[in-house]
Amino acid sequence: MKAKNKFYPIVSGISMNAVAHPFGGKGSHTKGRPTQASRNAPPGRKVGSIAPRRTGRTKR
Repeated sequence: MKAKNKFYPIVSGISMNAVAHPFGGKGSHTKGRPTQASRNAPPGRKVGSIAPRRTGRTKR
C-alpha cells in the first residue's frame, strides 16, 4: 500500500479515541459536536443548520 500511495487502512472517526477525532470516544456512537451552529458563531464554525428553531421530525 505504501508503494501504491494509498492511505490505508481507512478508519472511521467513530472508531477512534477522543484525542484523535471529534467523533471519537463516547461509548454510544453519536456525533461528538452538535450540527447546529449558533447565529453568532464565527465563519467556518457556521455550517449545517444555522440557529434552527427546531430540528427533527414534526410532532403530531
